[in-house]
Amino acid sequence: MLGHDAVVIVSTNSEQKRNSDVTYPFRPDSNFWYLTGFIEPDAIAVFSKDSYVMFLRPTAALTRRAWASATAASCTSRAKSAS
Repeated sequence: MLGHDAVVIVSTNSEQKRNSDVTYPFRPDSNFWYLTGFIEPDAIAVFSKDSYVMFLRPTAALTRRAWASATAASCTSRAKSAS
């Protein structure tokens, strides 16, 4: 039983490379999957007595969007400083 201030941190596996551009099929850690039912590499679940939160790695789409935003902001600031 968890104490009032206790937390439990459970993580799952990373993807395993087979060779330079291929990975093995992903299989989550059994304990992580049993507790969360979530199948995603590099995830972390933090449980407390009242709630839990999960941390996930950024998706490729999110990474591309962040990169595009940073690049657009950089181009905009260069254009303003050039004029």
